[in-house]
Amino acid sequence: MTYDHSQMHFFLGANTPQGFVSRFGQIIDPVRCKRCYIIKGGPGSGKSTLMKGFADEAEKLGMRPIYFHCSSDVASLDAVSADGDRYVILDGTPPHAVEPGCPGAFETLVPLGDCWNEEALQKDRSAILELMNRNRLMHAQCRMYLSAAGSLLGEVSGMARDYVFPEKVARFASAVASREFGRRAPAPGNERVYFLSAVTDRGLFSFNGTIEAMCDKLYVIDDDCGAASAMLLALLRSFALESGRDIISCYCPMSPYEKLEHLFIPELRLGFTTSNKRHPYPGELFRTIHARRFMDTDGFDAHKLRVRFTMRAASELLGEAASCMAQAKKIHDEIEKYYIASMDFEKVREKGLEVVSSLKQGQ
Repeated sequence: MTYDHSQMHFFLGANTPQGFVSRFGQIIDPVRCKRCYIIKGGPGSGKSTLMKGFADEAEKLGMRPIYFHCSSDVASLDAVSADGDRYVILDGTPPHAVEPGCPGAFETLVPLGDCWNEEALQKDRSAILELMNRNRLMHAQCRMYLSAAGSLLGEVSGMARDYVFPEKVARFASAVASREFGRRAPAPGNERVYFLSAVTDRGLFSFNGTIEAMCDKLYVIDDDCGAASAMLLALLRSFALESGRDIISCYCPMSPYEKLEHLFIPELRLGFTTSNKRHPYPGELFRTIHARRFMDTDGFDAHKLRVRFTMRAASELLGEAASCMAQAKKIHDEIEKYYIASMDFEKVREKGLEVVSSLKQGQ
């Protein structure tokens, strides 16, 4: 599957060393959102196809959709938002189960359970359960490898942090913020938190095209260890919010709560992204910031053999995690076959038309 670089693509959920982390709550704002469609259905029941139809219609209506992909299957969608998150459609099934908080007022359930042949699925119950258990095992093994890799990467980041000069980072961040963000605003900006990268069935996958779609000006922070870049981005995030700018923050899936990896200010078409050996940024850039400028390089380089060994071991573990995701995807495909054979896709199509019709009426 190829991606149009004029479109924005993210992940809302990812396997991490802390387990599966969901950001689905980020796109359901009861004040901002006019209509939210929560799909309930099994694997292979047409959820992703329904969301793609929603996105296509949003494009035709002049709403710019944002695509949120499934980290277990990059080709499938977990959600689509359009018109600044005023219209949202999402997969509300586990592992990112979503229940309506204000049903009917702006949230609409789209159940696909009445589109399948339950009797046929009951006959295949044992086979489906066995496959689902195998799928869960693959995801558990993936998270085990991620936990080990996260520990090693955290060790490297901790070593590097000891040799970062925080005052240098702070001065640089303040200068960039003053130049790019403007003065402090009376009220802080709003923040949305997504993932731009994840460990997927295709390996460590990043939506680099999203950066091109969102940014006319880009700062690329070259930092293999992640210590200086994390400090810098955390400061820039604070300065951007204080200046009243709405931002999109993307955290590292290996440290999903602490380590900011990408920062975007959509109204300024400005971005800050981290580039390293695990996921280098291949596109055009405005300015490269080398993390070593903020560090005592002589002191840190005394640990280079240990760092090199640790990073290599972490990369091996990440490769094993990705292999588990690829195996999980194959098993999930086998589960889907049972549901696909039991679905009445004409009924699913009719439900999709109802969603699209209400989307048109909202205009």
